[in-house]
Amino acid sequence: MDTEERKEEILNGKEPDQPQDAVEEAVSAGNEGTEGLPKESEEPKKREAGEQPDEKVSEEQDTGEPQVPGRKPVIRIAAISAAAVAVLAGGFFLVRSLLNRNSSQPLPVDPIISYTAAPSTTLPAGAQDPMLPVDEKSTFYEGVYVDGFSLGGLTKAEALEKILDAQKETVSALDVTVKYGDESTVFSVTPDMVSSDAEEVLDKAMQIGRTGTEDSRIEYIAELSANPVKLTTKISVDPSSLETKVRELAQSLTKEPVNAKLVEFDATKPEDERFVYQEGEPGLKVDGDKLWQEVSKEITDRDDGVVEAVFEETQPEETVESLQGQFTLIKSFTTKLTNEYNRNSNISLACSIINGTILQPGEEFSFNGVVGERTSERGFRSAGVIVGGDRTESGLGGGICQVSGTLFNAVAMSDLEITQRFTHSYELGYLRRGRDATVDYGHKDFCFKNNKTSPIVVVMTVDLKQLTVTAQIYGEPLPNGETIDIEVETTGYIGANTTVSYVPYSKQPRGTTTEVKARSGIKCTSYKIYKDADGNEIRRVKLFDDTYPAIAAKIYYNPKDGDPSKSPSPSPTLSPSPTPDETPEATPTKTGKTAKPTKTPGETVKPTKTPGETVKPTQAPTSEPTQEPTQAPTAEPTKPSETPQPTQAPTAEPPQPTPDPQPEDPGEGGE
Repeated sequence: MDTEERKEEILNGKEPDQPQDAVEEAVSAGNEGTEGLPKESEEPKKREAGEQPDEKVSEEQDTGEPQVPGRKPVIRIAAISAAAVAVLAGGFFLVRSLLNRNSSQPLPVDPIISYTAAPSTTLPAGAQDPMLPVDEKSTFYEGVYVDGFSLGGLTKAEALEKILDAQKETVSALDVTVKYGDESTVFSVTPDMVSSDAEEVLDKAMQIGRTGTEDSRIEYIAELSANPVKLTTKISVDPSSLETKVRELAQSLTKEPVNAKLVEFDATKPEDERFVYQEGEPGLKVDGDKLWQEVSKEITDRDDGVVEAVFEETQPEETVESLQGQFTLIKSFTTKLTNEYNRNSNISLACSIINGTILQPGEEFSFNGVVGERTSERGFRSAGVIVGGDRTESGLGGGICQVSGTLFNAVAMSDLEITQRFTHSYELGYLRRGRDATVDYGHKDFCFKNNKTSPIVVVMTVDLKQLTVTAQIYGEPLPNGETIDIEVETTGYIGANTTVSYVPYSKQPRGTTTEVKARSGIKCTSYKIYKDADGNEIRRVKLFDDTYPAIAAKIYYNPKDGDPSKSPSPSPTLSPSPTPDETPEATPTKTGKTAKPTKTPGETVKPTKTPGETVKPTQAPTSEPTQEPTQAPTAEPTKPSETPQPTQAPTAEPPQPTPDPQPEDPGEGGE
């Protein structure tokens, strides 16, 4: 019997699935067995069965008509049937409500069918048996949706692939574009930043239609298409892996301010106009913390996917006004010149090249790198240079070691860092022991570094009227009005070989000899003496330990003239004392780069020690800010009958004879 027929029977007062004839027979049978029963006994039973009192019976009682025999059993049966139907209907709705607890849209209830329809035993076509255990081959029922996708007939793996593909498109839409001016950078959200609850939601969806009794499951599955269940997944994004890239972008967009700087020094101008400055420039800064916060928020909260980088202007630390107060004269040092034209010409040329050199903080000055090679094409002249470490000869650029030595003293007393310095072979007239600095292009250099926080200017000038050369260092003054002096302590002497040896020298003019007198060597230590504004010593720091080697007595001759020691009539001999001239070296650029010295073939160039620890000298040497030069001696030929007499070593340490090598040709030295 179909549902419509059952509805019609119920509306006509018939019990479901029970023929009308059967009902009438039951009523007749009941009437025959009820005769004589008191009427009062029927009412309580009817109330127990949920029935209303029979109005017709009451009317008959009122009229006094006799009761129908068998009426009581019929009423009892009807009451029991009604109660049974009520219990079944209540159970059906209870099960149905439990099955629908996961559905966002409860199924509509037909009050007639709810009380009368029995669960369907037929599954929709293609649906899996709901009583089977769930495995990888299990499929979703029609009417189950996740993120808007119908999953009917799909396995969990198939459904997961479909959901994750859709989520990838969602993730790609989370990219953030950072704009800065006319340019931009895109920060993409990658799968490794994303987490999803897709698997958990699909597990839940797979249980739809698989709970409850078999009949209730089948009933629920049959109605899913008309009453679908719709679930959604959630996506979580962790953009922390983008933080480093966002901060790097902020840093790349940052333009540091440019400090004002000293660009030129012109010693020919009045003192208040000598320094030429360049104005500074403001910078631009992007706050990395702020930019990252905005990008992160845009990814997680999502607005329009665009972030504008905000630039802040930053000002330079140094301005022209602040620099003007920094450039004061730190130290000036002067030495005396001779009246030799070529020598003074070389010194003037070297000073003009160095004059006005600006060293930025941390930059290194190289004498050879700034002055350049000494050639005639560049204007250098021939003057006395030290050769062989024991005598002088004419050479290009002679005399410029006085420039490097004068500069060395100014630099040391300005507390700059000296990185390379060599002494001469013997003590000079214009600078005493421990105060000189020789240079030889390609071999020996004088270098120092600007260890201050602001630029310095090197000024070198020559006064040919007063016969002086002066080195000045301008820059940030020493703290608290301090000053620095240099003191030198002689720590020992080295004995010289006084036995005359004859040395062949191919450059010796034919028919002449050159005599070198024995000279003791010297050991000394120089100190920087720091004094307060009142001239009181604060501390002393060792500057250098220097050694000037002993010079053995010898006579140089031209080998074509033969050995004079074996000749009965020796040729005239020159016996000059070494002059204070030296060999120059440097490059004309003002780059401040250091040219590394190379070793001369056959000799070892060993630089002196750099400033180190403080040493307390045994004697208090005197300060020597300006040195008076001795007159350069001239060569005095000896008479043929005279025997050269070597000079005696100082009495502080008696000279000790030492073996003296006799090379065929000593060649030029490096000073």
